Amino acid sequence: MTADPPRTGLRGLLGEARAHDRLPLVILVYVPIALAVLEYFFVPERSGATFAFARDPARPVLRFLWYNGGCLVLMAAVPMLLAWLLAGLTPRAAGVAVRGTLRDVPVYGLLYLLTVPLLLWAARQPAFTSLYPFFQPPGGNWLAPDYLLFEASYFLQFFAVEYFFRGFITLGLKPALGRASVLVMLAPYCMIHFHKPFAECLGAIGAGFLLGTLSWRNGTMIWGWFLHYAVALSMNVLGHLAR
Repeated sequence: MTADPPRTGLRGLLGEARAHDRLPLVILVYVPIALAVLEYFFVPERSGATFAFARDPARPVLRFLWYNGGCLVLMAAVPMLLAWLLAGLTPRAAGVAVRGTLRDVPVYGLLYLLTVPLLLWAARQPAFTSLYPFFQPPGGNWLAPDYLLFEASYFLQFFAVEYFFRGFITLGLKPALGRASVLVMLAPYCMIHFHKPFAECLGAIGAGFLLGTLSWRNGTMIWGWFLHYAVALSMNVLGHLAR
């Protein structure tokens, strides 16, 4: 038997597009779209030029709420719905799960302890102290409403980040790519750190690999969410103390 000739023309192109497995197609097309929209319309340095309220000097917290809200929509709500409705990937299958995942909790605690010396070193570097904390407590008051609002949205932002990278991408691509789904996630995860110090950007590759491997193994991104926020909160506090 001879092989079917390759399809040509526009009809063939459309046929090739439809031949992709649905879940990888949804994930790998949506990811660059979401990151592009987030970069151009929600990153504070860019959104301030488009949305006046995001650059209000009287309420600097607004630009962070705008970005963190964008993360929740573009990295959690929309991909969760797309994956579920278009490809049958439930939120639990994408890592929003706790039951049966407790075995690796001590590993996450150990990873946090291992980051402490690195954070203490970073807190002495000018590149770190020029960026952190992202939002200073108004008047040094850690209970100021705007600061609490910032931290609450910051906490939720890390849910979105972990769901997007360790759930939607890593666990969503696991059936099609196996362990390679962890590696596919690393490049876009590193790229969202391009606005950060170089050392942190490189460190995101190692951190992403460890968190992705744990998520791939235990089927959850919840504990990675808590770890990620704990590290970020520590960075903000150390940055505040270093100033």
